[in-house]
Amino acid sequence: MKPILEINPTHPLLAKLKAVCDADAKDPRLADYAALLYGQAMLAEGGRLDDPAAFSRRIAELMLQTL
Repeated sequence: MKPILEINPTHPLLAKLKAVCDADAKDPRLADYAALLYGQAMLAEGGRLDDPAAFSRRIAELMLQTL
């Protein structure tokens, strides 16, 4: 069975992602955020990541940007 990613459209994170997209739809962070959200959903459901190293790298980069 193919997995389905359900997104809560009222989550504050989506509002912030929409603001980033509205400001610059080609912002490279959007692809990273999408990959992080997908990876997080896969892990939450007990799935495996195709590239766990890339997932870890994205998390580390995000942490560096916010600290």
